[in-house]
Amino acid sequence: MRVVRLTSARMVERGGGHILTLASMGSILGLAGEASYAASKHGLLGYLKSVELELRGTGVALSAVLPAVVDTELARGTATAGVPMLSAADVADAVMLSLRNPKLERTVPSYAGAMVRLANVLPLGIRNALNDRMVPDNVKDADRSVRAAYEAKYVA
Repeated sequence: MRVVRLTSARMVERGGGHILTLASMGSILGLAGEASYAASKHGLLGYLKSVELELRGTGVALSAVLPAVVDTELARGTATAGVPMLSAADVADAVMLSLRNPKLERTVPSYAGAMVRLANVLPLGIRNALNDRMVPDNVKDADRSVRAAYEAKYVA
């Protein structure tokens, strides 16, 4: 938030610019077992939505790239459920597209955002059933043997 505030002020002074952030699909959906992570990502996107309104007419654009699960050390041993495991190149492609064509929310894969929005208008029981099939509970269902090295290094 501090970086966006300070950077946007300088961009307004010079008449334009583009701030791009990386967040997560967790910005637009709940993640069982990952409430704190999801809250931080929801908070970032909510902040950017408000700042975008405040910057209207200044020439400063905001973009948030929201990838699903990316093949990183953090994700090893977790599931992807409804979308394929992404590569760093998939995220880089979305970043480059956002730089060429600013858009506040760019989900990776692109169809995932539409799926989440569609699910949000469904009755709660259907939405929960769909969520159970499409969004993994990576705390409960993670492969602990694959995650052991990561968790030994980072999880207190």
